[in-house]
Amino acid sequence: MHSPAGLPKAAVRIRPARAGFALGLLTLAYSLNFLDRQILAILLVPIQKEFGASDTAMGALAGMYFAALFTLAGIPLAQLADRGNRRNILAFGLLAWSAMTLLCGLSRTFVQLALARVGVGIGEATCLPASHSMISDLYPSERRPGALAIFSSGIHLGTLIAFALGGWFAARYGWRSAFLAAGAPGVLLALVLRWRLREPRRVDVLLAGTDLAQSTGTIRAGLRELFTNPRFLLLAGGASATSVVGYGYVLWNPAFLARLYKMPVQEVGLALGLVCGIGGAIGTLGSGMLAGRLARAAPYWLLGVPAIALGFSILFYAGYVLAPNRTVALVQLFFAQICAASWFGPVFAAVQNAVRPERRALAASVLLLLVTLVGLGLGPTLVGVINDHYKLLLGDFAIVRSLLVLLVFEVVAVWCFALAALSESD
Repeated sequence: MHSPAGLPKAAVRIRPARAGFALGLLTLAYSLNFLDRQILAILLVPIQKEFGASDTAMGALAGMYFAALFTLAGIPLAQLADRGNRRNILAFGLLAWSAMTLLCGLSRTFVQLALARVGVGIGEATCLPASHSMISDLYPSERRPGALAIFSSGIHLGTLIAFALGGWFAARYGWRSAFLAAGAPGVLLALVLRWRLREPRRVDVLLAGTDLAQSTGTIRAGLRELFTNPRFLLLAGGASATSVVGYGYVLWNPAFLARLYKMPVQEVGLALGLVCGIGGAIGTLGSGMLAGRLARAAPYWLLGVPAIALGFSILFYAGYVLAPNRTVALVQLFFAQICAASWFGPVFAAVQNAVRPERRALAASVLLLLVTLVGLGLGPTLVGVINDHYKLLLGDFAIVRSLLVLLVFEVVAVWCFALAALSESD
C-alpha cells in the first residue's frame, strides 16, 4: 500500500531510534508535569499550618483551583495541536507551567498561591493532548498500548520525585524552596524540546489522503463527534471515576499518614515516593504490556485487564485505610497503586483507536479535561469537605471515612471498563 505522496507505508513511519528518543523526551516532560502538579500534596501540611486554611480550602487549592482554567484552556489548545506544530505547543506549555510553579514558591499569601496554581493548570493543559497525538504518529496501533504505558509512567516518576525530594526540601529549607526546585528543570527541558524534538508527520492522516485543515473542522463538530461515540463515553466515564479515587488519595495520603501515624514530612515523602512511584510504574508498564499482548489474540483484554485490576485496587485501598499499623498500611498501598495504575496505557490507547486520526489530540484533551475536572476537581475537594464535616465527631480519624467513601467511584470505573471490554466481543 502506498501513501498519497507515493511513499510506502513503512517509509512514512519514523525510525525506531528517533521514535524512542522522542518518546523519552515526552515521558520526561510528563514526569515534570506531575512533579509540578503533585508536589502540593507533600507540602499540604506545612502550607496549611502557615496559612491556617481548612481541609476544604486545601482540597480546593489542590483540585478546583488547578482544574478551573485547565479545563477551559484544554479544548482550544487541543484543537490547535490537531492543526499546528505540537512540539512548539508542548515546549511553550512546559515553559509556562514551570514558570508558574516557580511563582508558587514566591507566594506570600494563600490567594497568590491559588492564582499561581491556576497558571500551572493552564500550562499543563498542553502536555497530554500534544504528546498523545505525537506518540500515535510515532508508533503503529499494535505498539501504542506499550508506548503510551511508557509515557504514562511519567506520572509515577514525577510523583516519586515530588514526594521524595519535596519532603526533603520542605524539611530542610521550607515548602517554598520545594516549589522552586520543582519548577527550575522544566525551563531547561522546554528549550531541549524546542530545539531537539522533531515534529512527527501525521502519518494516518497522510495515508488516508485527508486534508488536515478540512478534516479537523470546528471544535463544536469535533465535540459532537466525540460525545456521540458510545465507546469514548464509556472510556471517559471510567477514567474520570477512577481519577476521583487516584487524585483524592494522592493528595491526602501525606495527611493521612501524618495524622494517624504521626510520621514527619520527610519520612512521609520518602515512603510515599517509593510506594506510589514504584508501585504505580509497575502497574502502568505491566498492564500496558500485558493488555497489549493479550489484546492481539482477544481485543476485549485491552480493557479487561484494567477492569479486573481496578476491582482488586478497591480491596487494597480499603486494607490501607483500615490497616492496624503503618507498615501494613504502606504494603497495602503499594499493591493498591499497582492495580490502580493499570488503566493508563490501555485506556489511552483505546481512546486513540476509537477516534479518527484527525481527532486524536482533541479526544485526548477532552478525556484529560473530564479526568481533571471530575477527578482532580472533585476527589481532593470531596475528601476535604468530608474531613471538615466529621472533624468534631471523629477528629483525625475523619480522613478514614472520607477515603473509604471515594471507593464508590472505583466501582463505577470497573463497571465502565468492563462494559467497554465486553462490547469488543460483540
